[in-house]
Amino acid sequence: MSEFSMVHEKYVVTGTLKGDRTVVLDEPIPLAPTRVRLTVEALRAVKKRKSLDEFMAWLRARQEARGHVPMSDAEIDAYIQAERDSWDE
Repeated sequence: MSEFSMVHEKYVVTGTLKGDRTVVLDEPIPLAPTRVRLTVEALRAVKKRKSLDEFMAWLRARQEARGHVPMSDAEIDAYIQAERDSWDE
């Protein structure tokens, strides 16, 4: 059996591997300097999410690039009216 006893305190934090032997944690953990056991799991880089304005600009640019022509106000009104008229059928 190991000279170290199992302690039931577990902390899950993220960090950055610096070089091949140093891990810099993203937040402190409430332990005094001591030996610890690490399980290392590589994380994918997370892409920054677009704001709504950025997403809408991106979407409009893609639609324009493929030749999409949005419906006019009159076409939208006619579509909505046709949908409402179908409710009575």
